[in-house]
Amino acid sequence: MDPVTEPENHHLLKTITKLEHLQELRKAVEETKESPIFAQGTWEFPNSQLILWYNEGSDARCLKFPTANKEELKRLSDACDPATFGRNQQDVLDESYRLARKMDITNFSINMGFNFHDLLTYATRRLLGVQHEDKDFHAELYKLNVYGPGSFFKAHKDTPRGDDMFGSLIIALPSEHEGGNLIVRNEEEQHSFESSQLSHSSSKSNSSKVAWAALWSHAEHEVTPVLSGYRVTLTFNLYFRTPASLSTPAPNIPPDAPALLNSLKACLNDPTFLPEGGLLGFGLKHEYPLSASSDLQNFVGFLKGSDSAIIKTADSLGMKAYLRAVYDVSERHGPESCLEDAKFGQNRWMLSSVILNLSKEYDALESYAAFEAMKGSKYTQPFLCRGFRVKESERPTHESVLRPDGVWTSVKVTHTYELVDTGTAIAKKIIKRETETRISGGNGPTKVIDHPAKIKEELEARERKVDLDIPRDCGHPPLPEALVINWITPMKTHNAIPTPYIAYGNEAVMCHIYGRVNLIVEIPKYEHRSGKF
Repeated sequence: MDPVTEPENHHLLKTITKLEHLQELRKAVEETKESPIFAQGTWEFPNSQLILWYNEGSDARCLKFPTANKEELKRLSDACDPATFGRNQQDVLDESYRLARKMDITNFSINMGFNFHDLLTYATRRLLGVQHEDKDFHAELYKLNVYGPGSFFKAHKDTPRGDDMFGSLIIALPSEHEGGNLIVRNEEEQHSFESSQLSHSSSKSNSSKVAWAALWSHAEHEVTPVLSGYRVTLTFNLYFRTPASLSTPAPNIPPDAPALLNSLKACLNDPTFLPEGGLLGFGLKHEYPLSASSDLQNFVGFLKGSDSAIIKTADSLGMKAYLRAVYDVSERHGPESCLEDAKFGQNRWMLSSVILNLSKEYDALESYAAFEAMKGSKYTQPFLCRGFRVKESERPTHESVLRPDGVWTSVKVTHTYELVDTGTAIAKKIIKRETETRISGGNGPTKVIDHPAKIKEELEARERKVDLDIPRDCGHPPLPEALVINWITPMKTHNAIPTPYIAYGNEAVMCHIYGRVNLIVEIPKYEHRSGKF
């Protein structure tokens, strides 16, 4: 065998598997049951525990729910400050986006008694679901909000107050109002919390039914305009106490993920599935409050839904699973000519066990030295991408058409497609088509986005360059020491953490390179796993 090609062929052996294996695991992940994004209900409180004390200038005021009248509620609203919201890690006041009032916890007090602890436990467990039954949590009172007539809050996502924050609990104090519904949604579902209809009390009763809602931080939500009255809410931030991996052992069989467990077992028992072992990559489905100071090792315990199910499935089978930051070194390659250099082409992707701080380790980076800087870190390793990849067409098709009425029309079509690379062949399917039409003399382009029937096309190994610019997309040919990651769900970009550094060319420039956090599972060699599952 040619000594030059032997290391490369041996290295590729770690990546070879059947397309069906990747597809089965992908399908199993997609079938994994997600935790609910939202829960709501009512809880009965004695009216004696619904007494609010608050500051009005230098005076202290007392407000009793549910008997507070409009004048008293307006006085509370006037004692509040305009409500801000988080944007890019800053508090912003924009009353065209959020029109409401808020009071900080230093300016009010309410004692809801032991009933609140029972409500907190019930509501939060409803939100967390079975997948997170091994996790402990606590709540911190964050704000009192008042939405008067005309108040609203447009669609937004909460700004988490730390790595361990996962959601919010909202308690609507019983007051007469109309409108002000809380709408919570994600890509699959939408819910409405109508506090005006849920909270109520009887004049003959000494207790009231108080409406509550709990939601995950990553869920988009909004408050519709209040039509009349005053909507008064208490917001509690919800935090995990300790990652589950550090406190309570994971159960032997992960809940709500039987398809994933069975599919992974079947693959592990198949000698054609990564016979030399290897790595599986999973793009995180959910967004998380990751930052430059996040500890990736401990953050595993804060994962949600199907992300958490993958960790528990791997643990139950005795396999290692962890979070890693993925860096695309080509972001700092500079001119395209550099990409033709095999030295750079082979090392597009870097895997790091920590969020890198290049500005701390290096005073300055030359224009094309990002890879060399990362390679020198004890936390990083180069790797190659196989498995599922999402790619947008780099060269959209353009066509000019002369219509019968003599008007020229320009049509641009852009495809987003998914590639499945097994190392020896590629399957391709289109997942989105965007058509942009411009009419000569018209007001502007019109766009149509559709999701056509998935087109799958098997390509021979010699045809790989039809769909991939190999040095740029995969880092081929591989270096012997590089890892190979077989992506089961495509690498995601929404959990991206910027790392700043100073680059010197003609002048000093502040630049950023992004670490995109994804989930990795180690697969042992077949000889080490045979007969164990």
